[in-house]
Amino acid sequence: MKTHYTLLELSQGWRYVGDDWELDSDNTTCRNKFTSATTTFGADDTCPWCIELGVGFTLQKNIEIGDPYLIEGSRYVLTVCSPSFVDDPQGRWYFEDDDEAKPLIMNTLDYDVISEFVQTKLKEYVFTPTPDRPYGDDIEFHNVTKHWLFDADWEDYYR
Repeated sequence: MKTHYTLLELSQGWRYVGDDWELDSDNTTCRNKFTSATTTFGADDTCPWCIELGVGFTLQKNIEIGDPYLIEGSRYVLTVCSPSFVDDPQGRWYFEDDDEAKPLIMNTLDYDVISEFVQTKLKEYVFTPTPDRPYGDDIEFHNVTKHWLFDADWEDYYR
């Protein structure tokens, strides 16, 4: 029986803003360093913003596997940012390593849209659980998801 992973949770990670902006201590208000203009983080593209989200996912429970296995959200990271962050000096610095995983670019930070995106993308890795590999193959999963999902442990285990 073929199966795929399903989204369990998105966990909050690091937040970044453009060079001319700073985050208040509440981590939700962006303040322009030069004009004192404020906006809510991710509300629109006025303040260049970027967030790293941990993606926690699992398999549906089935007879072959038993209890679902949670894949930790700290291992897999989805980067979401505004279009203006990509062109901002802070964004150019952030993306200078040019990882294979590209950001999801949105004008407004919308967790419903992000969740739907992740759920759809996770369905691209379909596999048949076996006794030796009840949760699939890490290398195959990586090859299917590497363009949108950063695996923080990949280099430690496979390079």
